[in-house]
Amino acid sequence: MATSCPNPVLHLLWSSVVLAASET
Repeated sequence: MATSCPNPVLHLLWSSVVLAASET
């Protein structure tokens, strides 16, 4: 997850997924 992502949108999406997974 500590990879340099050139796509900010992808980063935001991934963050949302990680957050949702952690919420369970």
